[in-house]
Amino acid sequence: MNSALTTPGHIEYFEANGICYALDCGIVHPVIPGSKHYLKALEAAISHPDFRKIKAIYKGGNALVYGFIHDYMGGWNERPDLTCNRLTDTDGARSQMINDVRLTPREVDIVKGIASGLADKQVADRLHIATNTVITILKNIRAKTGCTSKYHIVSMAAKSGVI
Repeated sequence: MNSALTTPGHIEYFEANGICYALDCGIVHPVIPGSKHYLKALEAAISHPDFRKIKAIYKGGNALVYGFIHDYMGGWNERPDLTCNRLTDTDGARSQMINDVRLTPREVDIVKGIASGLADKQVADRLHIATNTVITILKNIRAKTGCTSKYHIVSMAAKSGVI
């Protein structure tokens, strides 16, 4: 169950009929300019690693906020998009992306393992794959995202809401 249904400070954004809404502690709020949920979405957009690209696409203003909600937070799943004003999940059209690159489910699993403090071998054991496969996948993620290390990947994934 999505904690936005019951927990204060956990917010899930979604779209219905072209209108953006925020589910906060079981109450659905329309996301309108100047509202608390609009400002929280704006803060999340500004702090996102892709902000410069987002700003270039949507040219600021309301289009930026609504575009960010659509592209990064507009879906629905079991995790809230914002937890205590921090982007914790992306489920919109651009979810699972770091630096304009979509990660595969297997790549996300590996990044989550590294983020939880596991060594490459431990991640491999947990996923029932070879250690060299984990190393190769991390190398491929670095190449396609421009990240310089597995810790940089984890940092960008966390900031992007992928993990």
